[in-house]
Amino acid sequence: MRSRLKIIAVIVTVAALCACLLVACDKGGGADAPTFVKDGVTYTYDSALGAFKVTAYEQGDIKDISLLSRVETDSVSADVAEISDNVFAMTDIVSVSIPSTVTKIGESAFKHCSSLRSVAVESGSELKELGDYSFAFCKSLSSFDFGKDGSLTSIGACAFRGCSALDSIAIAMTVASVGEYAFSDCKVLDIYLVEQKSAVDGYIADGGWSSVWNKDGGNAYYGVYDYLLIKEYDSYGYSTFTVSGYLKDKARGSDVVIPGHIDGIAVGGIAAGAFAGSGITSLTVPASVSEIGSGVLLGCNAKVYCDAAEESRGWVEGWECGNEVVYGHNNLSHTDGNTVIGYVTYGSEAYITSVVNTVDTDYTLALPEQLGGCVVTGFGESLARGISAVSVVIPRGVRRIEDYAFEGNGSVKSVVFEQGSQCKSIGYMAFANTAIEGILLPDSVAGIRNAAFNGASSLRTVYIGKSVAFIGAKAFEGSSVAYVFNASDTYCGNIDDIDGAELVCGASIVNAEQIDSVKGIAGFASYTYAVAGDSAYIIKSGASFIGNAQVDLSTAPYITVAGADYTLVGVCLG
Repeated sequence: MRSRLKIIAVIVTVAALCACLLVACDKGGGADAPTFVKDGVTYTYDSALGAFKVTAYEQGDIKDISLLSRVETDSVSADVAEISDNVFAMTDIVSVSIPSTVTKIGESAFKHCSSLRSVAVESGSELKELGDYSFAFCKSLSSFDFGKDGSLTSIGACAFRGCSALDSIAIAMTVASVGEYAFSDCKVLDIYLVEQKSAVDGYIADGGWSSVWNKDGGNAYYGVYDYLLIKEYDSYGYSTFTVSGYLKDKARGSDVVIPGHIDGIAVGGIAAGAFAGSGITSLTVPASVSEIGSGVLLGCNAKVYCDAAEESRGWVEGWECGNEVVYGHNNLSHTDGNTVIGYVTYGSEAYITSVVNTVDTDYTLALPEQLGGCVVTGFGESLARGISAVSVVIPRGVRRIEDYAFEGNGSVKSVVFEQGSQCKSIGYMAFANTAIEGILLPDSVAGIRNAAFNGASSLRTVYIGKSVAFIGAKAFEGSSVAYVFNASDTYCGNIDDIDGAELVCGASIVNAEQIDSVKGIAGFASYTYAVAGDSAYIIKSGASFIGNAQVDLSTAPYITVAGADYTLVGVCLG
């Protein structure tokens, strides 16, 4: 009897051991997913991913965590590829070693790990993504090295927010996206930009680029310029820089000046939370900035000096933080006849901030090509508010007609781009609700943004240059456009959205001085023509798109240009 009881006891013990082994090796979870536990860390196999995820952590005596790179169970053997959301959040771990196989660290994975001092990423890391808040508020974390062979492409919003001890970070040049507030409230002194398969490339230095990230990696790239994290946006041929963060906290209480242009590219925006928690005492904003995110100076008692003459529509009112804001900072003044021009200079470039004329009579305003010895490259949206001119000439150095530049102006009927214009883009609502009658866009223009001419009810004639690759939604909605001359032979963007307009492709502009001879067109010398195929159209009379051309089309009048005849088939004057 006793022997039988011993045998039963042995069987029960073996069964219990087998059960324990199953828990350690193949414990079912959900759809019987293989699971493995070591040092309090749970690894769960994800069949869709074809790899294990770190899915849970139970605090114990082990504070230095070395994650496995590969897990083998009775049923499956696979790499560890992800750390799931919230796994180590609010635990007391001190260090963590992340294997090269991990490609993603989830949202809040290490959030509020106040004792976490170091994170080591194994050489040859395949880590591509850091989730939002992944290391936020790890107040003891002093350094972070993604590894010289890193492949990181994305740093989520607030990823290192509140890491108040963080004084250095090494980031591979593969990074293509950095979220808002990613480094806010950090004590970052040095950021190392690590080129793939090489040693550290350098550290931030005052007064210039330290290096460039992902310059050829799509429509945007990041770089560090004078301790500012800069992102470039390329919008159909026109690039602008946005300040995404402030990476130097060494001189708390310092004054920060954002440059108007960097390497010929305008700084056009400041991202949300860019200077949050930095402790700066003043911020100078160039007139070129038209977009400002929320909470830019959250937690800062900083005075703001804006070069713009007045608040831009793309700015958050009052900067949301109660900061004192001074407009017209650094403004210089230039008087040209009856016109007073306000401007600022950035290096060799000038930016017009305001134009006020002292007469009410109609006149042509030719904006100067240079101011203070600097080339005029841009102007703010306040430009048109003080203009009663009937015509405005845009100097060739201007790279973009800014958002809202002429919006609502009831005086300007014609805008002329100087020959050799470098203008790349027509901004959002740039000519919306204006009295403009026609416009000949230069071949340099690559994009026309949404609603650019929306509500321009007098607009009848538009010439679109050969470089245009994009026309935004409702760009011409509410206008009276009857003729659209497109330099391209193919359909372009939303041109067909202009109801009732005649679209003429493959067109080019001909001025009177280019004409060899003319037949049957009275007053031809004052006209500007569009020619396409073997046809010609009168589109301007002098500087005006409105007039009465004395032409009898039934007599088949024509012009000769460079030995080619073009029969006049239309008069586009309103």
